[in-house]
Amino acid sequence: MRYESLTINETVRSGKDKTEHGTVMPIVMAATTNGTTPVNVFSSKGCPFPSRTLVAVQLTALDTTAGNIILKHGSNAVFTLAKGTAANAVLGPASLANATVTAGQAVTVESSSAGNATVVLIYA
Repeated sequence: MRYESLTINETVRSGKDKTEHGTVMPIVMAATTNGTTPVNVFSSKGCPFPSRTLVAVQLTALDTTAGNIILKHGSNAVFTLAKGTAANAVLGPASLANATVTAGQAVTVESSSAGNATVVLIYA
């Protein structure tokens, strides 16, 4: 059996999301919020792949400032997750809405306060 892999940077730079045998590669991205300023998850050019669906999320609180962490696909909120006052807490949203992202669509993460978190996203 032969296994194939691409690093995240190779995958995002090339826009290649399939192996040479046509298997769709899961895309794992991480982004850290910058307070209330939206941060691009992929780049300012948006999602570099054809339609992909967000299937898993993990959020790690970076500080003790409470706030809501918001992920958006375009202008549509995918989830809003309350981040409490415990640093290093690992959380996940109860549900996802608007989970499909299309090529070129902006994917941003932001906080409703000065409280920050690192968000890990898995698209399939």
